[in-house]
Amino acid sequence: MKRALQFAILFLPLAMAWSLPTERNSRPAEPKWTFTVGPGTIVAVHVLDVPFLGRCYTVRYKTERGEVFEIRHLRHDLPVLEGMHGLLTYSTSPEMILKFQVIESKAEK
Repeated sequence: MKRALQFAILFLPLAMAWSLPTERNSRPAEPKWTFTVGPGTIVAVHVLDVPFLGRCYTVRYKTERGEVFEIRHLRHDLPVLEGMHGLLTYSTSPEMILKFQVIESKAEK
């Protein structure tokens, strides 16, 4: 039993070193749950470097009714900037911003 355990401890790291990397799917997954909230304003945008996922954006969005949403966006294209005002459409599976429709603010009219 002791000899088998020693062999397993020696063999396992070698087997992992010989393994081939899997190819990452470049096509994003189809969203399962989508929500549209707003109108509101993008309050903050933060960039996170997440291990194994790469760059991730955290977007804080506040509706005119005072609700605050925090959405993570894992793709490299981010359609929003801090201070933008409009309707936000996002999905929760996978979590990402699908669309942001800019609304003309009252000050611009």
